[in-house]
Amino acid sequence: MKYFLLLILPCLLLLTETALASDTAGPAETLFFYNAYLIEYKTVSNPKKRKLAKGCPATQIDAPCTYAEFMDYILDARPKTQIRKPKFQNILNNADTAGITETSRRLREGGLKCKYDLSKLVEGIGKVTPFSKVLEAVEEQIKEKISLSSVESEKNNIKTALKIVEQNRVADNMRFFNEELEKRMGIEFVKSSRTTDDGRVWQAYDTDKTKLKYPDRKSLSEETKDILKQLRDGNIEVEDRAFASHQAVVVKVKEILKRANSC
Repeated sequence: MKYFLLLILPCLLLLTETALASDTAGPAETLFFYNAYLIEYKTVSNPKKRKLAKGCPATQIDAPCTYAEFMDYILDARPKTQIRKPKFQNILNNADTAGITETSRRLREGGLKCKYDLSKLVEGIGKVTPFSKVLEAVEEQIKEKISLSSVESEKNNIKTALKIVEQNRVADNMRFFNEELEKRMGIEFVKSSRTTDDGRVWQAYDTDKTKLKYPDRKSLSEETKDILKQLRDGNIEVEDRAFASHQAVVVKVKEILKRANSC
């Protein structure tokens, strides 16, 4: 039985990350994907060499899909039904006017459920591909083109979208950090409210305020930094097996954003 569990554990981890289309970060992720799709469409003239949302209907008649058409193409069956409702169609059809940040907020607050048909998002990607690898595959299609002046608008949209993705992914992952810090240090951390650019309020550990609460813990800052580093580096085993996969996505988003900002 032990060996059977060892054999299936990697599969469980893979499936866990495959499902990591966050409903909070998801709206901004779709905006990243869409602008990456537009960059590829504008810079790769041969349709056969494109890989992002290659079968999107409008692309078949040599025109870029609208955001609404793109979403209808890349989403899985259930969220696809959701976005066809008038409330979401209105948001999607007005995305150009509203901008990245406001569109992300409207979709998130509207309750958009993000689950992708990965094989439609990126040609050659399997349906059980880790989400960090999906992000990597999307970046691969645009990394040599994102600095072109002809796609300046899309590049700026990508930078805005990725920042919101990072903020929401960090907020999603904060529960792991809060729990592990308190468990390993044996204290209750003071929490402070933070807000993502698209308006989501979340709670994070506050080391400075916690030091005031526990004045006798002289090395609290150093202990906290050490545990956080070990968590980020994967040197602490977390009971919730989803942590490593969540953290892999956070790391990948930060890497892509850093490269986009350097263009």
